[in-house]
This record gives sequence, structure tokens and C-alpha cells, in this order.
Amino acid sequence: MATHILLKNTFKTWTINQNSDSWVLGKNATLMVANAPAIFMNSKYHDNEITILGDILNTGRDSYGMLLFGDRTEITIGVNSNIQALSGVTSLGVHTTVVNKGDIDAALYGMALGHNGTLINSGSMVGIGGVAFSKHGTLINLEGGRILGGENGVVFGSGSSTLVNYGLISVSQIIQKSSQV
Repeated sequence: MATHILLKNTFKTWTINQNSDSWVLGKNATLMVANAPAIFMNSKYHDNEITILGDILNTGRDSYGMLLFGDRTEITIGVNSNIQALSGVTSLGVHTTVVNKGDIDAALYGMALGHNGTLINSGSMVGIGGVAFSKHGTLINLEGGRILGGENGVVFGSGSSTLVNYGLISVSQIIQKSSQV
């Protein structure tokens, strides 16, 4: 397992192009990208760990903080980290696990996770939608965790899902498309 560390400000997409590696955005580094994902991984790459200790500032039509299609991705967003984008974190592979301790400010969804996605949140997420899971999702919102959605706070897709909330979820509604929660 190799470790890839980005320690300086960058204005282009950081592409994850290896399997089973560790990717770290350093504490004082900022990814500033317009009209493209700040971090991108296609579906042929898997089992990667992504740690965000710096900031992601993204603007424009396709401004994803992270757009990831690989399976079994582990993401950690640090305490003083900020992600500002149209969509904060979109990880559509199976078995993505995210630990968010930072702040995500998105115009659309703060986070969207694929099949069997897990989010452990003690940070803040703000968007039209807070968090969306496509299928069999798990959300653990810890004490101090804030999920603020303008239209939807938490959306669960089909299949059984779990919601444990010790923090704040401020929403118009919690939507469940399945009869099993």
C-alpha cells in the first residue's frame, strides 16, 4: 500500500488511479477546482483510503468535492476540514465508509453513498439534501453532528437501513422508500 500526499494548493482534479492505496490531502492544502470533480476515482480502482485534512473549494456545473465510483472506499474528513461544492461527497461504489468530522457545504447533497454505504458524522453537512443512500445505508449521527437539509435531510433508498441520531438533523422530512428500516 502506497501513500500519496498532497501538501500544496492545487487547481486541478486529483485523480485516484491505484488500488489499495492511501490518499491524503494535507492540513494546509486546498484543492480549488472549477467545473470538474476535485477528487475523482473511476470504478476500476477499489479498496482505497482517502483522508481530507485540508479544504476542497469547488465551483461550477460539475463541481463535486469528491466523485468516486470504486468499491470499498474509506473516507475520513478531518475536524477543521471544509468541503464546498455543488455536491460534497458522492461515492457510488459498494461498501463506502465515511467518517466526517469536518464541514460540508453543498448546493445539492452534502453526501450521496451507494449500496451498503455507512456514514459516521460528528461534523456538519448543509445542502438542499443532507445525506442520500441508494440502498442499505447506515447513518450514525454522533453528538455534535449536524445534518441540515433544505428539502430532505436523510434519504434512504431500497432495502433495510439504519439511522442512529445523537446529534441534530434539521429537515423538512426523512424519506424512506423501503418498508424496512
